[in-house]
Amino acid sequence: MNNKVLKTSIIMLILGFVLFLLGIQNGGLEYLKDTDIDSYRLGNSTNKYTIELDTITSTEVKFTKSNFKIKKSENGKNYIEYFSENEEDFKITNNEGKLLIEDLEEDSKFSFRININLNFVKNLLFNDEISYKSFVLYLSESELENFNFNSFSSKVTISDVNIKNIKISQNAGNCDLKNINSENIELTNLAGNIDLNKVNNSNHFRSVNKAGNLYVEDSKFNSCEVDKKAGNVSFSNVEINELLEVENNAGNVNCSLVYDENVNYDVDLDSDVGNIYIDKDFNKNREESKTVRIRLKSKAGNIKLEKN
Repeated sequence: MNNKVLKTSIIMLILGFVLFLLGIQNGGLEYLKDTDIDSYRLGNSTNKYTIELDTITSTEVKFTKSNFKIKKSENGKNYIEYFSENEEDFKITNNEGKLLIEDLEEDSKFSFRININLNFVKNLLFNDEISYKSFVLYLSESELENFNFNSFSSKVTISDVNIKNIKISQNAGNCDLKNINSENIELTNLAGNIDLNKVNNSNHFRSVNKAGNLYVEDSKFNSCEVDKKAGNVSFSNVEINELLEVENNAGNVNCSLVYDENVNYDVDLDSDVGNIYIDKDFNKNREESKTVRIRLKSKAGNIKLEKN
């Protein structure tokens, strides 16, 4: 009897896999991508909520699994838009310009009952998102003093704003920064990609990433430190004023930097297992010039340093 059950189970698994492949071949993924899955969810639909805010000087976010964005306000006001089943899913307080945002999980969400959410699958496949919940902060301020973000499983996106000090800590989820002016940035990401585009960082940048790729493009840093365990590191059209230091346990390090012929480059490239390439101009020494230090290391991976 047990053998019959086993054989039947194997046959059903194979049949299910074949039907899955046939569905993909006939455009199943494209249908899923273009379909409003909210209408098929079991339970309440996702609603949109909007809240206007007074002056903001700093923002702290504590999320479990909701996605978060900061964008420049186009109407001259600070306001919030968030998408969730219930208005009470988020707690928002603004105390003398210090904005605190928290996502609140109902007790039932942490119980042992099965909570089916089809949007989870769709967002994970097509939008790099972890959850159907999302939260957007629109800023009219010329600059925020501080932004602190802490999450278990969220994607964070910041674009077109000025924030003096940025500190982001994620257990899982991607981090995207675009068109940002800042003094200090500290990113900690256990599992997820980090993408920086047009970031102007005037003092210190530090990134600690255990699993995931780091992409930096069209950006400028005074001092930049990267500590990675696994994943590739890519710098493209990046200007370094004082220091670039990258340590990677497993993954390639490719740096295409803005080259200044009036600068001395103190370069140290090291790979235990992998090839090393350096543009010969980075080895030129010039008298009475400032020095930019470049340290690129990978235990297992190729290293490349070239002029942009």
